[in-house]
Amino acid sequence: MKRIIALLLLVSLALSLVSCYSTYGLKDIDTKIPKADVVDIDVEPSDYTAESAQYAVADMGAQMMKSLYTGDQNLLVSPVSVALALGLTAGGAKGETLAQFEKVLGRGLTLNEMNTFFKALTQKLEESDKVEINVANSVWLRDNAITVNKDFLDFAEENFDADVYNEPFNNKTAKKINDWVDDNTDGMIKKIIDEISPDTVMYLINALAFDAQWQREYTDTSDFFKFINCAGEYETVTGMFSKEARYIEDENTTGFIKNYKGGEYGFAVFLPNEDVSINDYVADITGEKLMNMLSSAQTVSVDAKLPKFTFEYSANLNDTLKAMGLTDAFNSSTADLSGLGSSEKGNLYIGKVLHKTFIEVAEKGTKAAAVTAVQVDAESAYMEPENIKRVTVNRPFVFAIIDTETNVPLFMGTVLSVK
Repeated sequence: MKRIIALLLLVSLALSLVSCYSTYGLKDIDTKIPKADVVDIDVEPSDYTAESAQYAVADMGAQMMKSLYTGDQNLLVSPVSVALALGLTAGGAKGETLAQFEKVLGRGLTLNEMNTFFKALTQKLEESDKVEINVANSVWLRDNAITVNKDFLDFAEENFDADVYNEPFNNKTAKKINDWVDDNTDGMIKKIIDEISPDTVMYLINALAFDAQWQREYTDTSDFFKFINCAGEYETVTGMFSKEARYIEDENTTGFIKNYKGGEYGFAVFLPNEDVSINDYVADITGEKLMNMLSSAQTVSVDAKLPKFTFEYSANLNDTLKAMGLTDAFNSSTADLSGLGSSEKGNLYIGKVLHKTFIEVAEKGTKAAAVTAVQVDAESAYMEPENIKRVTVNRPFVFAIIDTETNVPLFMGTVLSVK
């Protein structure tokens, strides 16, 4: 089957100090928040809120890329998955901790506004009829170690459709969590944890799987394509050649957008000019710049050459999120996650935020087994040869998988080597 990208983000909550809150067990999981307090799934955010939220997600992706970029390895993050996992966690935050979540997630939007956007975005992702996208959330509780708040369970169910599990947090639980990861990323990511710390009482997990075929599949390829990697070395790889219809350009960039079937989603390439180093290019990236380049893409014939590539990536996001302003939640003395619940072990705080991703860009689609078919897009207008743009992606570049209607990036990354 044509499976493409799978990503998972996990938030691990550990404990130290003591607090007490209202007691609700798993028997209350099905209890709903009164309808007056719930934003209905069909309610769309206002235009202003939606546009602001779109830029906030793009900006989060750009900031994560800059923070995690090392200059010597490929990088892939999903701002959508990170935002959903943090949005779920923020449902239990209060006071200054909540304010910091809102700053990181929404650039000034409230958590309620962002959650309205998240619900509309999730619904849109899952309703695509040409691209298979799976969004899943879960909450895992250590049995007899945490008293979870009913309001949080209602929040998790109503806003994130999260599954809730009560487990002993032993080796069998670790396997169950990893099996959930495997199932909800269509086998792209097999595991997220090796073992569970005695201090960990709760996991909040988001999984996002993306599966698509190209609208115009690659039929023209070469096994002798030369790519100059970040070390200045030549790599001989498979090159894929095509004619595209959307061209990206600014003072430091050329690129193109290649659509997936249905045209709802696309693969955007941002190739720094030859006199601009990839290090400087990534350091200068902002969500606004990327969104502006995407929104101003020209409709023109593009002679595009792209290397075939596959890689996986993992990172601990603790330092990245702290640098973005989410500091209190990681400190056992300052974190206020009391809305999640309470434990006799102590105050709830975030111990780790782990991120794993996988991508394969090939002839038949983005991460496809050899079964995905390639097709030629016949919709591009003919251009005289002198008007054709040419983009040969033979050196390190930035890419994104985007919602072509809003330009929201589901995934963003850098390719420094294709071997």
